[in-house]
Amino acid sequence: MKKNIFLNFYLLYAMLLLSINTAYSQDHLTVYIWSEASSVSTALDNIEQLSFSDDNLSVKTYDGNSAVYALDNIEKLRFENEVQNACPNLITGFAASNITENSITVDWNYSGTAAQWDIEYGLTGFTLGTGISKSSSSKSYVITGLSTNTTYDIYVRSICSDSDKSDWSKTTVSTPSVNDIEQILASGVSIYPNPTTGIVYLNSVSHIKVYSQQGELLQEKTGDSVDLSGYAAGLYLLQVGNEWVKVVKI
Repeated sequence: MKKNIFLNFYLLYAMLLLSINTAYSQDHLTVYIWSEASSVSTALDNIEQLSFSDDNLSVKTYDGNSAVYALDNIEKLRFENEVQNACPNLITGFAASNITENSITVDWNYSGTAAQWDIEYGLTGFTLGTGISKSSSSKSYVITGLSTNTTYDIYVRSICSDSDKSDWSKTTVSTPSVNDIEQILASGVSIYPNPTTGIVYLNSVSHIKVYSQQGELLQEKTGDSVDLSGYAAGLYLLQVGNEWVKVVKI
């Protein structure tokens, strides 16, 4: 309720600026959206009408690209310049590794100047702002205390300053069930889960080949996982280095 009252006052202010066609130093109205970890900017001179109810904000534009936003899904509203990207999202390769029944390691690459990152995670489909928040000073973080056989959405963003943060990057990961079989090869490489519904993980980067029962080479890659989700249920052979293991796709 308090958030809706704040947004209503902000919208009244925005509507006043638009109605008197005042010269304002910023040229866009930006709506920041919780659930999509994104933002939508609209040029002020393209806004024909702003209206709101108890539940929704409507932005009607002269070019016909109108939009409706649920107030409960709006993180914030800001007047800003279109080119205002002091903290751009320069995160790449955001992915999970070392996945166990109750922990996940996330890693990412970054080419900017930020030295701190926000991390937020929760059950898949959760709304940003309602999850578990952590921070990291390195491009890696170990999330612990997770539930088995559960799917999580994990987000990360760069912190350029207390008031300037990048957009979020997202990955979705499932923890294995305690009933999944973890196979440990003679080389010390462990493979899990097996059986699998799709992705098979390894605890270290290895050279992997995937064969059908008929001996047809289906995949070859170097990494710490292999995705079988595109194949039919059945038995597959994985060659990891010089070792072989049977994996059941269910």
